Amino acid sequence: MCVYLAVLEALITKMRPRRVPHGIGIYNITWAATNASALFIGGTLLEMLGYRSIFYIPAVIIAGRSA
Repeated sequence: MCVYLAVLEALITKMRPRRVPHGIGIYNITWAATNASALFIGGTLLEMLGYRSIFYIPAVIIAGRSA
């Protein structure tokens, strides 16, 4: 992610539409917030449910989506 994000931003902003830098900023904030929340939630689940939850929680999510 870190390798190509800067190149992608540079290529997009080179076209210079007015809304593109704003859109990239929103994308960066959204990506950073979801990444941080995933790390905090994952750590909390590991502490509360143990390391076996790494396998059971995704299986429950997948089974719930297919039902």
